[in-house]
Amino acid sequence: MHFGHAPHVDSPDDLLLMRCKRCDWISPELTRAQVGALGVPWYCDHCHTKVTSWVRFHPRERAAARIALGGHSS
Repeated sequence: MHFGHAPHVDSPDDLLLMRCKRCDWISPELTRAQVGALGVPWYCDHCHTKVTSWVRFHPRERAAARIALGGHSS
């Protein structure tokens, strides 16, 4: 993620969150292997709409990633 500080550097530990803009579903955190198994394109688990909003992040960037998707930082 990049918010005015050093850009995100890809890492094997990276996770991915997806958000459905239609129903506001936010996926669980997915590892690279899980994302690869999903294939492309990605679909919402709730309403089955094609997902167009996602963020890849390192675990230490978790709170910022959730905020960037419009969720809360839980």
